[in-house]
Amino acid sequence: MSGQLTAAVAVASLTLASTAAYAGLDPDVRCKDRKLKLTGKNALDLLKSFGKNAKKPNLSKLTQDLSKSQSRFTKGFTKAEFTGRGDSRGCATTGDASVIESKVEVYVQDVIDELSMSPSGAFVDGTSASLY
Repeated sequence: MSGQLTAAVAVASLTLASTAAYAGLDPDVRCKDRKLKLTGKNALDLLKSFGKNAKKPNLSKLTQDLSKSQSRFTKGFTKAEFTGRGDSRGCATTGDASVIESKVEVYVQDVIDELSMSPSGAFVDGTSASLY
């Protein structure tokens, strides 16, 4: 439990520090920063969902968790690209959420396979939930 508290404090500190520094950042750098953080959080969310499911299998809960993660990721990417001005000024790339999300899914599947938690292809053969 103290490890989670330490992590939460570290994230909060970094968030406060980065918020102050954001004001002077180039919009493209700010967009990349947000997208990278969202990508890492998406991978973490997916791995946590599969970890929880490995301990206590529940296909409907897993599907729910994966869907929530996907929604947060897509919403966050859209927000990062459209800075409130109604356009995507400031982002070098736009509309790439599905491409990045696919890469995260491949990574998560690879990690699961390496840890022997799931036979190869378990996302599509019905023994587990597909990522999407």
